[in-house]
Amino acid sequence: RQRSGALHATLDVLATPADGLVNKAFQVVDGLPDPAACLDPEHLGDAFLDALRATGIPFDVNGDTITVTGPSSIHPVSIETAPYPGFPTDLQAQWTVLMTQATGNSEIVDTIYTDRFKHVPELRRLGANACVIGNKVAVEGGTPLSSAVVMSTDLRASVSLVMAGLIAEGTTDVLRVYHLDRGYERLEAKLQAVGLAVTREEYDENAVEAELA
Repeated sequence: RQRSGALHATLDVLATPADGLVNKAFQVVDGLPDPAACLDPEHLGDAFLDALRATGIPFDVNGDTITVTGPSSIHPVSIETAPYPGFPTDLQAQWTVLMTQATGNSEIVDTIYTDRFKHVPELRRLGANACVIGNKVAVEGGTPLSSAVVMSTDLRASVSLVMAGLIAEGTTDVLRVYHLDRGYERLEAKLQAVGLAVTREEYDENAVEAELA
C-alpha cells in the first residue's frame, strides 16, 4: 500500500555543513518558518542557551526574537539532559546532529530517557561517527555526511534525521514521516519557505522498508 511518507532533503542551499546550519536547525527545532519568528527564549532554558553559546555560534536574544548567524566552525560541546531549566531531553537528538559537524568530539548524556537513541543507527547510515554507550552517545565531530535512506522512529528522532539530511551531500530519503506530523505541522512547507529543497512524496512502505531490513 502507498503511504504518504517519504521526505527528500537535498543540500542545494548550504555551501558548507556549518554555513547556515544553525539558522535552519532553529527553524526545524521550533517548527518556525523564520529565524525572527515570535517565541519565548526562556522556554529553551538557560542550559540550552549556554551550550549554544559555548559552540561559538553567534546568536542574539532580543525580547521574543532569537537571531542566529551561521558560523564558520562549531566548537564541540558535551551536554547532559535535565528537567527544566536544564538541557531539554527533547533536543538531545538534534544536538547530536549538530555535534557531528563540530571541530572535535563530544558526548550527549540523557538522564531522563536513557534509551532514547534510536536515531543514532540512522545517523550512522548517513556517515555519522556516533556510538551509544549506556545512556550516552559519543560523537566524533567533523564528519562529512552523505545521502542515504533512513527511517524515523519517533518525533524527535525524525526531525533530527531531517536536519542531518539537510547537511548530507546528495538526496536523503527520510521514511515514516508521519511521526513528524504529530508535532511539526507542514514542516516541509516551512523549510521550503526558507529556501531548502525538501519535498514530500509517497512510497511503497512495505517494499522500501523490506530493503532496509
